[in-house]
Amino acid sequence: MTLDQKIGQMTQPERMHVSPAEVKRYHIGSVLSGAGSCPGENRPADWVAMTDAYRAASMEEDEDHLAIPILYGVDAVHGNANVLGATVFPHNIGLGAAGDPELVERIGRVTA
Repeated sequence: MTLDQKIGQMTQPERMHVSPAEVKRYHIGSVLSGAGSCPGENRPADWVAMTDAYRAASMEEDEDHLAIPILYGVDAVHGNANVLGATVFPHNIGLGAAGDPELVERIGRVTA
């Protein structure tokens, strides 16, 4: 990897400030949806289309860009309530404070 590629892989811009083309151009390693940032009408299909576009751009290999799958992050400290129609559970920080790993695992299965 070149120095520029390494720097890009350590960078995580907010999705409203980077396009899929820029993910490839700058070798971006991760994109974040933060503070209620959501695509389109905030439907599951909108999220799939958006993340697929970022992933496809990250995987377009050529002489200047290595195909490395992008990591997509969502600021979900308050749970995954940012997707319209999502099943809402208590905030993640509250689940951690509950000290019940089995409960968190069951919630994870429903969320996945």
